[in-house]
Amino acid sequence: MTTEDTRKDALREIAHDPKLVQMGGEQFDEIVKRIIGKNVKIKQRPGQTKVCKECDFRFYCKIQEA
Repeated sequence: MTTEDTRKDALREIAHDPKLVQMGGEQFDEIVKRIIGKNVKIKQRPGQTKVCKECDFRFYCKIQEA
């Protein structure tokens, strides 16, 4: 539900580019392949920052063991 008075006023047009959708799908597939293959090495770990404090995986992270 929106605050617009009529449905027509609430509608918004979104540009659609099939090439961008295709590229996004390919990138997603590549990430899934890496996760399934357990090829998820972190190139550079974040420091003990707000990111780490809020991360859902903080209890499993090797950074926390140090």
